[in-house]
Amino acid sequence: MSLALETALSVAEREKSRLAPLFVLVSDGDDHGAGLDAAVASVRRAGIRLYTVGIGTAADVPIPVRNEAGREELLRDDDGSVMRTRFQEGTLRRIATMTGGQYFRSAAGGELLRALDHILDEERRAIGATSRIEYHDLYAFLLAAAAASLLGLVILW
Repeated sequence: MSLALETALSVAEREKSRLAPLFVLVSDGDDHGAGLDAAVASVRRAGIRLYTVGIGTAADVPIPVRNEAGREELLRDDDGSVMRTRFQEGTLRRIATMTGGQYFRSAAGGELLRALDHILDEERRAIGATSRIEYHDLYAFLLAAAAASLLGLVILW
């Protein structure tokens, strides 16, 4: 997770815009690298809110990855041992809270979509608005109606 946050920070720094970025981290919360606290502190210093979406199971499971040929295999460490992961909800809650974001749990795909919709609704800001009043002269229509009425009265006499 720390590498993902560092990469996201570098992209946000390169792509300066008028809008403040926000990060959404979808993870099981089990960080196999070092430096997660430092990465979260950097995100916080940058003033970026980090929303987290927790996926995964409490059981200890191997980590599937796709190789260069597109086939699925299990992730291995430097010694060749199969790496395993477990859902760590506390980590995801903590880093969301530390950055002013929010934590969501997704046990199935539907919750993930609802979480992303909620984040968009929460973060969507109006960046500008204009107001314009247009006046349309209506006297020509009223004048024509009055003339038609007058003509009708004249014909009836």
